[in-house]
Amino acid sequence: MRIHNSTLQVLVLVGAATLPAVFAKAQDIPATPGTALPPTQTPTTPAQTTPTAPNQASQQKPSQRDKKQRFQLGLGISKSHFTDARSRDRFGSGGLSLRPTFFPLQAARVAIRPEIEFAYAKRNNNHVLMALLGASYRHALSSNGATNLPTQFYFKTALGIVPASIRSNQDNVHSGVKLGVGGSLALGYLIQRRVELEARYTAISRIQSFNLSAVEVGADVKF
Repeated sequence: MRIHNSTLQVLVLVGAATLPAVFAKAQDIPATPGTALPPTQTPTTPAQTTPTAPNQASQQKPSQRDKKQRFQLGLGISKSHFTDARSRDRFGSGGLSLRPTFFPLQAARVAIRPEIEFAYAKRNNNHVLMALLGASYRHALSSNGATNLPTQFYFKTALGIVPASIRSNQDNVHSGVKLGVGGSLALGYLIQRRVELEARYTAISRIQSFNLSAVEVGADVKF
């Protein structure tokens, strides 16, 4: 089939005239909103931070209540022996002592606790009734430094005031309550955090000219 050269020349000329216009019109078309991002750009996600609980910092620090030392009540009894001959002659060799005992709820190498003790001795019509009101310092003597041992030795010292009521017919002493000062040193043995066996020496200033210092042996039991 023969194609006329004149017809082919017309088609080439028409195509050459229309293509530049088509490309120019395509470049003038604005981009439609919502089209995809160019491949080189990727959306970024803001960094997410984990919120911290408001009470997290407070849980790391011990509360004021935990720092306070709490106690469980017990009862102690001792047999005393006066170190002064005149006191033994007037009031007997010694007397009995009763005291409330304050056992720490948590094991501690060092404990400061109230010290309250009442003592009574009597011979014939003479008697002495006195109390030690103060505080004691207790220190565990465990060799490895452990504080939670159920059984261990300890050292204790106490200091306080000593109100005393004394009656001695031979010395014409019938006074009311007089005050003195007293302190004690003790060595004890804690058994299963429930029983304390203790030996102590208590020194008391003279009250109504009497030396009421004594050595004591006793036991304390936790309720």
